[in-house]
Amino acid sequence: MKLVKLERKKLTAILLAAALIIALVAGGGFALSHRAKKTVNVYPVSEFGMTEYWGDSSETEGMVEVEDYQPIYLSDTQTVTKVLVQDGDMVKEGDPLLTYDTTLTQIDLERKSIAVRKLELELEEAEKHLKTVRSYKPNRYIPGSVSTIVIPGIKAPEEIPFEDDGTLKLISGDGSYADPFTYEWKSGYSFNNDFLYQCMRGEEEAYVCFVLYGSGPVPVLPDLPVDPENPDQPDQPDQPDQPDQPDQPDQPDQPDQPDQPDQPDQPDQPDQPDQPDQPDQPDQPDQPDQPDQPDQPDQPDQPDQPDQPDQPDQPDEQSEEEQTPVVSAAPGELPAKLLMQFQSRDGTLNFQLVSFSIADPDNAADAPIFSWRETEVLEPLPEKPPIVETPDQVITSGIKYTAAELQVMVNEAAIAARDLELQYKKAMLEYQQAEKELSNGSIYSQISGKVSGVIAPEEAKNYGQPVLAVTAGGGYFIEGVISEFQLNKLQIGQEIVVYSWQTGTECTGTIREISEFPASGGYYYGGGNNNNISLYPFTVFVDESAGLMQGEYVSLRLSNAVSESGFYLENMFLRKENGRSYVYLRGEDGRLEKRYVTTGKSVWGSYTQVYDGVTMEDFVAFPYGDAVVDGAPTQESNASEFYGW
Repeated sequence: MKLVKLERKKLTAILLAAALIIALVAGGGFALSHRAKKTVNVYPVSEFGMTEYWGDSSETEGMVEVEDYQPIYLSDTQTVTKVLVQDGDMVKEGDPLLTYDTTLTQIDLERKSIAVRKLELELEEAEKHLKTVRSYKPNRYIPGSVSTIVIPGIKAPEEIPFEDDGTLKLISGDGSYADPFTYEWKSGYSFNNDFLYQCMRGEEEAYVCFVLYGSGPVPVLPDLPVDPENPDQPDQPDQPDQPDQPDQPDQPDQPDQPDQPDQPDQPDQPDQPDQPDQPDQPDQPDQPDQPDQPDQPDQPDQPDQPDQPDQPDQPDEQSEEEQTPVVSAAPGELPAKLLMQFQSRDGTLNFQLVSFSIADPDNAADAPIFSWRETEVLEPLPEKPPIVETPDQVITSGIKYTAAELQVMVNEAAIAARDLELQYKKAMLEYQQAEKELSNGSIYSQISGKVSGVIAPEEAKNYGQPVLAVTAGGGYFIEGVISEFQLNKLQIGQEIVVYSWQTGTECTGTIREISEFPASGGYYYGGGNNNNISLYPFTVFVDESAGLMQGEYVSLRLSNAVSESGFYLENMFLRKENGRSYVYLRGEDGRLEKRYVTTGKSVWGSYTQVYDGVTMEDFVAFPYGDAVVDGAPTQESNASEFYGW
């Protein structure tokens, strides 16, 4: 019995120990499992998301107009002597607000008068230029820019007909070698260019023969080229054997030659007997009597012996005058003939003595008593190549413009004229304002209302602000425009976000009026500068508590509702799984929760549009790391700690 009880006690102890061990193991495992999950930081979605994106909104601009508002600005010439009102004063229309000195205004008025006149003249000139540019025709020379250059063409020289001036009397001939132009040499003739050109009778090449009668004058000719050698006359070597010729000086015919004054000097040659080898040389001057030899008349039949004048060696010992042959004969004898060849081309005259002969009175036709002929004559002139005439080339240059270029010029001229017109109108207004300032040294209120914004005159001038303003109250009006494609987003009474460019503050206004008709133009914003899009004006009212200023520019932004477009969350908090996007949020129990969301478009590659599954009031975790799991404990943090600022 005792043994049974003992076994029961052991069994109970064993069971209790096993249960304790199981409980300890289970409790330790539970504790270890909870201890393994690290705390994860979660951040406000509002710090990493945005509710508005400019692409989802419509934005335009406008200028603030104050209802019943009179600002008082000071010109540079107005020196304030006294401000008559203070902030908060109520004034009536016509009440004086301040007084000023007009001394500088008088000087400024004269300057503005000069500026107005100058702009007036510039405007007139710009309008004339615009009118001139509009008169230009495409692809035509601009008047006043045309210049013409004439390049002469090739022309054949004019043939000047020969005019006989009566200087020469042509006896016969056509200018050829066989029938040369034949003239009688007369007193007063001289070999010069004009005389020779007249002899050629307009020809470029001609043969001319001058006839000299015994009683006529002797032409002054260049030295004839007499060759001392005469190999063509083999039958004349016997002439030195004439010893009887020394008796010929006694002939009475020699004194009858008065035209040869040089011959009396020949008796001085007897001094040559000192040369024993030449005793016969003193007798050689008598050779002019050779016409008495009956054998000589046969020589004219020998045309191949033009070298006969070379026979007399005596000219080597004669004076320089004796080298020109005697061309005159006794009265009644037949004439002497001088044949010459002339060539004239391009202003150059060349000539050659061809032959010279003195007629034999007994047999003039067959045997002259003296004959000389040149072995070489001038080469015939080459034939002129034909001249191909070309017309004059006229080159016209000038300035031309295409239709597109002219359109640009017209636009530029129109813009310049318009700008000058605006400057002129502005200058005229300033001049009129200066006149008004000069006429009265006080500024008066034009409306009944409250004085506000009174500041020191020097400060007002330095910052370009009104020294004071009078307003009747009621708020501000701003006019903007919206495109026809976004017009359906506007409603009367709808709120508009107004952003001041000058102060950087935002306020809210409401739409008071939407025009049913498109604006006539002049707006840049709202239509993307697209002339094909119609813009519709609308008016926004802002309460006077907004503190806007008259004339300042503001932006008007119409945003879509968040419920329609969701919001935008930074991409780093979104992950994808099987094509679906999800985030890790803090759940209601404070632990991490994985939640799937619906997404839309991506913006700038940094934000993604989220439609549902998360709100701007939630807390989101950075979805990367081993600690980011469902059920992980969380703790709140912020963007500064996330970025380490």
